[in-house]
Amino acid sequence: MRTIWKGTSLGWVEVAGSVALVTGAASGIGEGIAQRLAAEGAAIVVADIDESLGKRLAARLPSAVFAGCDVTDDSQLQAAVNLARSHFGRLDILINNAGGAPDPQYPEAPVEHWSRVLDLNLRSVIRAVQLALPLLSLRGGAVINIASIAGIGQAPHSAPAYAAAKAGVVRFTSSLAFLAERNRVRVNAICPDWVDTPSSRRNREGMTKAELAGLPPILTPAEVAAMAVTLINDESAVGRTTVMVGGTQPWTLT
Repeated sequence: MRTIWKGTSLGWVEVAGSVALVTGAASGIGEGIAQRLAAEGAAIVVADIDESLGKRLAARLPSAVFAGCDVTDDSQLQAAVNLARSHFGRLDILINNAGGAPDPQYPEAPVEHWSRVLDLNLRSVIRAVQLALPLLSLRGGAVINIASIAGIGQAPHSAPAYAAAKAGVVRFTSSLAFLAERNRVRVNAICPDWVDTPSSRRNREGMTKAELAGLPPILTPAEVAAMAVTLINDESAVGRTTVMVGGTQPWTLT
């Protein structure tokens, strides 16, 4: 039986019948998480900037609706949250997955560019939690923030603004532990290393053979999705960051 935490006064409920909003859901990690949650009986708000891929995924899932969403736009984030309420009646799970590290990189990038990287990877997470919290608090719920191993200094990274933003996601997550008691909402994060996604495949195409040989085994979106479900189900998981590196056991950041 799959369950998510609903607070001591309301006990436990099954994921089957719950509602999840997944940002960046049209491909990669977000798609993997959306598919896994849907397979376990959750209704999904597929939130993504890519309308074609997003609508295609929503059509394949048993119970899903697409929300066009640039997560750097507060009005579009709010619209995605509102869609969960109007279409499904509530919101139980928020997956903050949208992100990226587009070129050019800091310090060559103009301020407008790396400022958008911070907005895309950090500010959007902060705002999504803030906007979803009123709905999540009604019945209790769970938030999973997808950070990155780049944010904890465990691997070299050539995108400093991205790494700084993901570090912010990790600290933001741990700082929200108080929401479990106050709002019956548990917030946790996952820091994956290399995952087999369209963007990471493009990055690896530019690597030398020596660089590729130095990479750990590549994680799959399904592996990250399984960890997301584990954290959602674990009532003791509060403000936790789980680090995932291919070929090793996941571990909790302390």
